[in-house]
Amino acid sequence: MEETIQKEEGVSLMDILRLLLSKIKILILVMIIGGMAGGIFAIFRTYGVDYYGTVDPIEFYVNPENPKEIEGESSQYSVYGAYGRHVMDNMVKLLSSESFAEKLMLNGENLPNPKGWTDDEEKSKELTEAVALAQEKIDAATKAEETVNTANTDVKDSLAALEKAWDLVVCDLPDYKDISYSDAAYEKHFETLKTKVGASNSYIMALEGAHEHYVLASEAAKSAKAVAKTARDDAETYTEAALEVWRSTDKYASELYKYSSTVTYTYLEEDVDIEDANNLARSFIYVEISVLNDKEFANELYARIKTVVPQYVEENMTVPAGYTGTNCQRVTRMDAPELTNKYYTITEAIKFALIFAAISLVVACIAVIIIDKSDKKLRDHEVISKKFNVPVLGVIPTIDELVDESNAKRKGEKSNKNDTEVQ
Repeated sequence: MEETIQKEEGVSLMDILRLLLSKIKILILVMIIGGMAGGIFAIFRTYGVDYYGTVDPIEFYVNPENPKEIEGESSQYSVYGAYGRHVMDNMVKLLSSESFAEKLMLNGENLPNPKGWTDDEEKSKELTEAVALAQEKIDAATKAEETVNTANTDVKDSLAALEKAWDLVVCDLPDYKDISYSDAAYEKHFETLKTKVGASNSYIMALEGAHEHYVLASEAAKSAKAVAKTARDDAETYTEAALEVWRSTDKYASELYKYSSTVTYTYLEEDVDIEDANNLARSFIYVEISVLNDKEFANELYARIKTVVPQYVEENMTVPAGYTGTNCQRVTRMDAPELTNKYYTITEAIKFALIFAAISLVVACIAVIIIDKSDKKLRDHEVISKKFNVPVLGVIPTIDELVDESNAKRKGEKSNKNDTEVQ
């Protein structure tokens, strides 16, 4: 029984194969049409799709700055440029954040250019006024900080003059030669020195004058710092208010997405095994750009990344204990973003042509088999005999069979005639 079933299955598969071979021309035609359709679909789908960006990543070298290096000493960090994996993880997350994408949009500036962010006149006016007011506060804070710098310089100069005047007073007094100037020393010893030297002594008068100037300079510096702090706080408040108006404009969300979605940051090379890389320190940040159909924006983005990324990394990188800061510098040189998907349309057309051709062939084969199996006509007398288990007494020949027999008979007679004539 099993042999019979296996035999019938084998015959069934052979029948299917013979059926498909009998329709091979139709199947090939369908496959060709499907392949052409796939190629045309891919061409329409990918035509004009150009990606501009980095063929090779932009590399930034990152290492801690150590004052000892200036003195000629070296360390593990200075030799290997090493930052721990978790530190680099955090830095890459910051670079991939929306806050950094916003800094790229601002191109490292504090405030946006108010033009072109909204078509709403009222909103545009509000943004313009907010940016102008914030800029005014920023300028005021900058001037206040310049005043602080000037005051600090005055304090430094007056202190140097005061120390010099102190040394001139105590240089001939054995009991005071080893006492250097300090605020505490001045308060403790000045009256005694004044008594010993004399109130009219030019050196003691110069010391007293230098001290008064130093006190006034210190108070001025202290006052200037308080004013600068208030000005800086106001600048930050008004800057944030202007940024809030900017963030509510029409183009903000779309522009932010464009800046965040076209740049990728990582600190691992693609060919480095992740298991191994987890235990290794890293000293390079890799930046890749990929912009769709906008070469001008790719160039602008590349120019901004060159300046904004190092500044941001140096300001926000975690600094190891004993180090003064972080150094970040670009080590790769690329003239401009390039077209990164050359021959993209051709390769996609070939891929889709093969896919559509294969699908068309499979569908056509299934359709041929289904159509044949749904046809219940019995065309073979052998099938009839097997199906009903009865002998077939006779078969009515078809026209094609009669024509074939007639042609064969004529050929046979002609052949016999030719043989006779030859003899």
